Amino acid sequence: MAKCSYTDKTKEECIIANKVYDQCRQQDCIEKLSYDTTVTPEVPVNPPNATAAVTIAPNSFSISNIILVNKTPNLLRRGYYDIELKFSFSYTLEFRGSSGAIISTLAARSVFNKKVSLFGSTGSNVNVFTDFASGLGNLQVAPFVLVEANAYPLDATLGYTIPITSGDNPPVPNSVNVTIGLFTIIKLFRLVNLTVPSSGFCKPKKCEEISDDPCEYFNNLKFPFDIFDPPQKEDFFRNDDDDDDDDPCEKEYLEEDLDKEE
Repeated sequence: MAKCSYTDKTKEECIIANKVYDQCRQQDCIEKLSYDTTVTPEVPVNPPNATAAVTIAPNSFSISNIILVNKTPNLLRRGYYDIELKFSFSYTLEFRGSSGAIISTLAARSVFNKKVSLFGSTGSNVNVFTDFASGLGNLQVAPFVLVEANAYPLDATLGYTIPITSGDNPPVPNSVNVTIGLFTIIKLFRLVNLTVPSSGFCKPKKCEEISDDPCEYFNNLKFPFDIFDPPQKEDFFRNDDDDDDDDPCEKEYLEEDLDKEE
């Protein structure tokens, strides 16, 4: 970790930065149809006739892809952009019989489209050249999009059609629906020049050498009291109660900005 050398003298310096113009966060609990990825084109999953239940295999779930479907200026609010994103979730389905045993597995996926509107300011086409990186030939009129996401599989259920024939035969499942919890942060940013206060360059500290003697390393470790005295409930969830919306500093900065505008 770099250790910065601070002095009493602070000067302003110009830096090139990706400035965030607007951002939002959201958590979605979504239920989507499951598609069979073993065939092309993909079709809805058709469970085996003997299936009594379906589950998502442990450690098989992931966000396989995020695609920017659309990025257009909002027609009613100047400086705002309508963003549409497509999320793809991949996982393995486990089909279980009446005894609970796995009778079949299948690679599957679900998709989810999300729309938001964020402020990205206005811009124009700017030609840019640098030998630092290739491919940066033109800055877009629109801002760039950054998406951070994390998702969890919550449930998987079988879908049925109403039997046409009468009798004691159980209904046959013909689809699978999965419930997914999705946390998302979406940002709009632009490449800009900023003037920032600087106290000088960071000076890395000397690397800590690790002894080849495992006992020496172990004996220098801090004693793990938490192993013997697990944290209480109020200590364990203390950080979870924090919310950025209640940050007094954020409120103070907002009031200062309002005062400047007046």
